[in-house]
Amino acid sequence: MVKFFLLILMCGGLMACSTQSDDVSVNSQEAAMLNTQLGLAYLKAGDSMHAKEKLLLALSQDPKLPEAQLAMGYYLQSVGDSTHAKTYYQKALQLAPYSSRVKNDYGAFLCQTGDYTKAHQYLSEAAQDIHYLNQSMAVDNLKTCEKISSALKEI
Repeated sequence: MVKFFLLILMCGGLMACSTQSDDVSVNSQEAAMLNTQLGLAYLKAGDSMHAKEKLLLALSQDPKLPEAQLAMGYYLQSVGDSTHAKTYYQKALQLAPYSSRVKNDYGAFLCQTGDYTKAHQYLSEAAQDIHYLNQSMAVDNLKTCEKISSALKEI
């Protein structure tokens, strides 16, 4: 009877260990998502130091989280580091190639940096996605980018 009880405890302990490692990965992803949101909130409030801190933490918690890559790209864009921002936007696109949100944000970035051909491609894809909740924003970004591109051609 004691051996049976010990066997049950050992099996239960093994199951707890296996689910605990699953919980750790889920918790890391959730923590990364929360830190991404915090980083963006700090950035919106004008606190770029804390924004960067939270976004770096999010990336260390889950480097495969497209939202964290996208947020870091946006952060770097906002502080004027377009070279490194592009790397993060591209990583977000690599991790979520069908995400209209990523395409819209990356397209807007490309437009801002003067790569109008690629910007048009990504913004058009996002604007045509009827399931994208911010489809109208993508349409607006596409129109704005086309106006800028056309105006520069006339100069």
